[in-house]
Amino acid sequence: MPVLGHNDNLVIALHHCGSCPNRGVPIQEIINDLGNDLPNNSIGYETTIGDITTLCYTSSKTIDLSNNQSNPTIWQVSSNITILSSNNNSITIRASSSNSTGNGWVRAILSNGVTLQENFEVGVPSNYLQTGKIESQFVDIFQRRWTRLFLHNVEEINGWEWQLNYSTIRPSTSRMILIYPNVSGYITAKVRRSNECGCGNWLSKNFNVISSSRGRFLRD
Repeated sequence: MPVLGHNDNLVIALHHCGSCPNRGVPIQEIINDLGNDLPNNSIGYETTIGDITTLCYTSSKTIDLSNNQSNPTIWQVSSNITILSSNNNSITIRASSSNSTGNGWVRAILSNGVTLQENFEVGVPSNYLQTGKIESQFVDIFQRRWTRLFLHNVEEINGWEWQLNYSTIRPSTSRMILIYPNVSGYITAKVRRSNECGCGNWLSKNFNVISSSRGRFLRD
């Protein structure tokens, strides 16, 4: 009885016997033993899908299937992607429009029933606009005192661009930045990301800077 692989349904072993402990003969040993007596087209190949991280509107990208041997493939894509061309071994795609953003995916359904999927970012970065949150180190921010700002609820640790008005900042591309407000009143902190498609929109938050040394320091 053949033992099938979970990911690709290929035979990985033959069950050794009917009443003995659960074990099998590895298929490679059987292939080696049969040698030239092995039937044509009897060896399967593990098919893998190519890797991309970003897809833009201004340039297309091609995702290849390795070791598919031109077997029939059904391609599917997320709604923010346009298929430019495809065949059994590859697909060429781009973002559907210049405004397309968010998570994208390409799915290949192989003739043996295996489904392969590649996930990536479409267009300029945008996910942080829905999830990101800028918070200060202290409950109150004081004029002419160094304070940390943090960007929470985002996956990326580095690659961030910060801007603040009426403040001195220590340049940072991480989720944390040191600021030194030069005035009292409201200041605005802004942060965004960029990729090969361009810059995302600013995520911003206003903070009230007080000149008094009285106030709450650490958050509850």
